Amino acid sequence: MTTLLLILCVLVLPVAMLFLSVSLNAFEKNAAALGEILLKRYHIAPPQKSADPAPNMQSIVKLQGRT
Repeated sequence: MTTLLLILCVLVLPVAMLFLSVSLNAFEKNAAALGEILLKRYHIAPPQKSADPAPNMQSIVKLQGRT
């Protein structure tokens, strides 16, 4: 009985480890692809400079006593 269990372990464990390593590689590839998609979708772009800045700042800011 012990010999049978030993032979079974010798045959099953490498197959199970191979299956798990292949599955993990596929999961890592899918996770990397998902991460890239999320980064592209939710990437916050830096603020853009305005194409037409205020032509006259004095018209925006009015100080009392000054013309």
